[in-house]
Amino acid sequence: MRRGWIAVAWCVLAAAACGSPAQPLNSADAYHTFAAGIHSEGLRYKDAKLLVRDPASEDMLKRMLTEQGLLPSNRGTVWVLLGIIATPTASQIVFDGIKSGGGTTLTADDALARLDAVTGLGYAAYENADPAPLNLLINCLQPTGWPSQVTWKLPEGEFPAQRLRARCISALGLSGRPAAHAELITLRTQLFGVVVGPPQNSEEALVLEAIKTNEFIAAHQPDGLLKYYAQYPQ
Repeated sequence: MRRGWIAVAWCVLAAAACGSPAQPLNSADAYHTFAAGIHSEGLRYKDAKLLVRDPASEDMLKRMLTEQGLLPSNRGTVWVLLGIIATPTASQIVFDGIKSGGGTTLTADDALARLDAVTGLGYAAYENADPAPLNLLINCLQPTGWPSQVTWKLPEGEFPAQRLRARCISALGLSGRPAAHAELITLRTQLFGVVVGPPQNSEEALVLEAIKTNEFIAAHQPDGLLKYYAQYPQ
């Protein structure tokens, strides 16, 4: 999933943006319109925030997860949007989504949806002071964190620990939380020592980017994440 872009229903958001009278999301017609409008072109984070501000959006997204034939990319979108909603129940659904599919080898799209859900946890940690999403991300930085939670495999038959950990690092950056920043600094020191100068490999570059992202968001509160995506559009 490209940074700052989230697949959501254009038609529902367009009605709200243009001042058209929109149906409540809990009506049958509005639900089916929203569900049919989910696709891969995507909207920016600020537009997703606008979409999920309706109190009924959480229940609608939960319902979407029960629909037969929901595309993996759209399932990942639902998990990300639930992360933005950031209630304890929504955050737990996101984490359960990451773990789902245990014991099976997933398709590339199914695996990517679960990686997107990790990003959703980062949004949940940013949106809500509840420490649960942040603690989940911090715990899963450790080598044993994901293996104790996830048992599905990538299409090539490998365990996804490294890819999950990479998403976790980025998600901690997006959280903007001081505790996440401290963990990222500790991780960089553990992996690479006291470093002066540019990163020496892709993993160090990822950690350094997450640290800088976290610092930017924390320094530009309120609305640090909105300002981050405005400064660094994708």
